[in-house]
Amino acid sequence: MTSLLPCIGSILPRGVIVLMGAILAISTTACGAVSKSASARTWIQVHSDNFHVISSLDEKATVRIARQLETLRAATSQVLAVPLSERSIPTKVYVFRHQTDWDQYAPSENLGGFFHTTWRTHTMAINSSVSYKSAQLYVYHEYLHRLLEQSGSPYPLWYEEGVAEFFSTAELDANSITLGTPPPRFGLLRMWRPERFKKKARVGSHIVRQTADEKEALEQDMFYARAWARVNYLYLSHLNEEGAPDLRQPLYEYLAAVLDDDDPEAVFAKTFGMTMEEFDERVEAYVRRDKLSKIRLAVNVPQRRSLTATPLSELEIAQELGGLAFRTAQWDTAEGMFAHALTLEPENARALSGLAHTYAAADQVRKDSKQSTAAKDRTTEIEALFAQALERADDDPFPRLDYAAYALERIYDESTETLDEGQAVLLEKARAQAKIAAEARPNSAEAHALLGLSYALEPGKASVRPGIRALNRANQLLPRNPLITYHLATLALRAGMVDDAHVLLRQVTQSRHGGAASERARSLLAEIENRTGRGAGKPQAGQ
Repeated sequence: MTSLLPCIGSILPRGVIVLMGAILAISTTACGAVSKSASARTWIQVHSDNFHVISSLDEKATVRIARQLETLRAATSQVLAVPLSERSIPTKVYVFRHQTDWDQYAPSENLGGFFHTTWRTHTMAINSSVSYKSAQLYVYHEYLHRLLEQSGSPYPLWYEEGVAEFFSTAELDANSITLGTPPPRFGLLRMWRPERFKKKARVGSHIVRQTADEKEALEQDMFYARAWARVNYLYLSHLNEEGAPDLRQPLYEYLAAVLDDDDPEAVFAKTFGMTMEEFDERVEAYVRRDKLSKIRLAVNVPQRRSLTATPLSELEIAQELGGLAFRTAQWDTAEGMFAHALTLEPENARALSGLAHTYAAADQVRKDSKQSTAAKDRTTEIEALFAQALERADDDPFPRLDYAAYALERIYDESTETLDEGQAVLLEKARAQAKIAAEARPNSAEAHALLGLSYALEPGKASVRPGIRALNRANQLLPRNPLITYHLATLALRAGMVDDAHVLLRQVTQSRHGGAASERARSLLAEIENRTGRGAGKPQAGQ
C-alpha cells in the first residue's frame, strides 16, 4: 500500500460511527439509567416530499412543522436561484414535547435543537418544550448548508455562512417566507471595526476584558454577523434604499466566476465595480440604518403527498429513538432502546444490528479514551448479534450497512497499512454486505461509500478501478462530503490520476466540516505540490 493512502484509522476520530460521517465530537460519559418513558409515549410520523417528521406533538403541530420545512427548502431554491437535486439521503426530523425525553438524546446541555449528517441520513432534532425559534436558529442554519452542498459547487465561505444565517431567522408558513429578521448576533455589528478586538470589547453598556478564547469566540460571532449583513445587503438593499441597484444578478455572476478563478478579490471587483473593502463600507452604513425592511415572498411549494399523520408502534419508536441516540453518541440510551425493541420482537434485524453497532462504537470510544479498562471484551457478543441480524435482514440494507461500517473500522483498528489474514477475511465480508446493499439501494450514498472504502483500504492495483467507480457514485449522490472526496482522491493517486487527485484534495481542504480529513488532505496536497511543482491550493474567496 502506497504511503499516499494513509489508513482510515489514522485520519479519523475513533469509533464505528466515524465511517458513517457521523458527529465528530463524541461524548464518552455515561448518561445514567435509561428511562423508557420516551418510547412509552405516543409518537406520530408525517412523510412529506422531502422530510420524515417523527414527533411526540399532536398531528396539527407536526403537520405544520413539515409544511414549514418544505417551504424553507422551496424558498431556498427560489430566492438563491440554486437548483436543488433530488434528495440522495433522507432528512429525518425528531420533535420532542418533553424536556426529560430530550435530555436523553441531546449531545450536550442547553440545546434547543441540533442537526448532523451521516452518510445515511440528515438528522434534525427539535426540543419543543423550549422556544421553537431558538431551535430553528441552529437547525435551519445547518440545513441550509446541506442544501447548498447539493449543488456540488463550493461557495465563498462568507457567502455560505451568510446565507445560512439569513435563512435561520426566516418566518415560514405553508406558502410564504419572510426574510430579513436580524439574527441574535446582529448587535455585534456596532463593533464592526477589527481594531476594537485588540484589548477589550463593548457588549451593551458593559466593558468586558477578554481572554484569548473569548476573543476568538467573539471574532467568530462577528464573522457570522458580517456574513449575514453582506447577504442581507445583496438580496434586500434595493428594497431598503431608494434608488439602490438590485445586486442579485451581479451576485449570481460573481458566484459562477469565482469558482474558476484563483483571485477571488479581483473577481469581486470586476463583477461589482468595487473592492470588497469598499463593499464592506457600504454594508456597514446600511446596517446602521434605524430600520431594515423585511421581505415576504410567496413560495411555490410542490406538494406531491398529502400530509397526514400515522401513529408509530412501540417497536418503531424504540428503533427510531435507538438510532437517534446512536447518532448522537448517547450509548446507554441507544443500548436501552435497541434492547427494548428486542423484547418486543426478538428477531428484529435492525434492532439486532443496532445493538451490535452500539456495543462496538461504545467499546471503541471507551478503549481509546482509556475508560473502563476492566470492562469485558464484547467482540464475540457483537459478532453473534450481527450474524443474527444478517441472517434475518432479507431485503433490508441497513443491517448490512451497519456490519460493513463496523468491519471496515475493525480492519484498521491498529492503524496498520497492511492486511493480515484475519483483516483480509473481514474486508471481504464487509465488501460483500456493501455490494448487496448497493444493489438493493442503487441511490444509497452510504452503500457506495462503504463499498468504495473496502477497495480503498485494500493494497494493490486491482482494487483501484472498482473503488473509484463506487466512490464516484457516492460523490454524485452526496456531493462535497469530505470523507468520500478524500478517499476518492487517494484512489486517484494510486491510479496515477494526479490532476484529478489534486482537484479533489483542494475540495476537501475547503470543506467547513472536513476535520481530520481536511488536515490529511492539506498534507497530501503539499506533498503532491512539492513533487510536481504545482502552486498552492486556491484560497477561499473573501473570508
